[in-house]
Amino acid sequence: MAIPAQPLPPPFHAVWNDHNIQLKEPDKTLSQKIMKVVWDVLSIILLPLGIARAVGWAVHFIAKKMTLPSAWFYPNQILQRAKGIFNVCCRNLQNQFVTQKHKIFTPDGVKLNALHFRHRLANENTPTVLFYQSNASISQLGIYLWLLEEAVRRNCVCNFVVFDYRGVGSSKGDAQSTRELLIDGDTALQFVKDNLHVPPHLIHWYTWSLGGGIGSNIKAMYPECTGPMISERSFSSLRSVGENIIPSILKPLLFWIPWAAEKEGWKLEAPLASLRGRTLIMYHRKDPTIPYAASAHQAAIKANLNMEAIELYQTEEQIEQAQERIVDHHFEDLQNYYVAPGLKADQAAANFILPPPAA
Repeated sequence: MAIPAQPLPPPFHAVWNDHNIQLKEPDKTLSQKIMKVVWDVLSIILLPLGIARAVGWAVHFIAKKMTLPSAWFYPNQILQRAKGIFNVCCRNLQNQFVTQKHKIFTPDGVKLNALHFRHRLANENTPTVLFYQSNASISQLGIYLWLLEEAVRRNCVCNFVVFDYRGVGSSKGDAQSTRELLIDGDTALQFVKDNLHVPPHLIHWYTWSLGGGIGSNIKAMYPECTGPMISERSFSSLRSVGENIIPSILKPLLFWIPWAAEKEGWKLEAPLASLRGRTLIMYHRKDPTIPYAASAHQAAIKANLNMEAIELYQTEEQIEQAQERIVDHHFEDLQNYYVAPGLKADQAAANFILPPPAA
């Protein structure tokens, strides 16, 4: 059974504005178009130039696949099974939440999929948690549903919004750079702020991994958004991640790849020093996907960010179980970590991001 049917809302169209105009790709001038044609011809005539461009295309392709694997990784069979589980979860929550699908269009015309979980007791002063997902997530995989269930358990009146980046799940388009992912993230914020009419200070931000880089950029672009933000297991920059995951023995040969990926459009830095409002950074010192040297926590310390920080750890029994399942620290569920004896990480995150229980 699918998500309980609701009247299909009109599509929302995000716009270019004073906050996001720097993300708009400028129109190419006639001279730029001519130079591109000349460059293409020279690449065919001059072999070294052609090889250099071929290497650039290869780096772009690999960087794209690694940055957003959710756009290509999941077989249809797994997605259909996940959607079935997701729909069951939504039915279990329907006494508290109305789940509604939305079509939201980016300023450059790409249709994104978004889900709005509206609490049945919500009013104009109800906070909304906006999720910025990791690079391997799809909205209907429901990696965030634990927080909705926790809100129900705690009797917290709160709304939730999650969306898929372009090319992911039901969203259209095909990301060719991190600039386009930032456009998607800005579109989601505009949807919450301008279509759902949530006051900026009542927007709560939950970001994870790649979502931490995207969400922190968007929050920094809108100074009026002073609601609390969680950055879970995220990075200082994509380039720093690339530099730190290359084995030392291979760095003399591969040191140039992170730099080349940036030149091909895959550049993303977290502007942590520009964030306003309460910030909680959750990190793991032995995360093999985002090494600690490249973590948002390290960057926040260097930026002198006024923050709260939580280091994730596991018991010896949990570590043994994870090794049996071959689970990467970066993808282990938050509920499988502790932040202090007797306090699990998911509870600590919920304490920070959810509003107080209803009276």
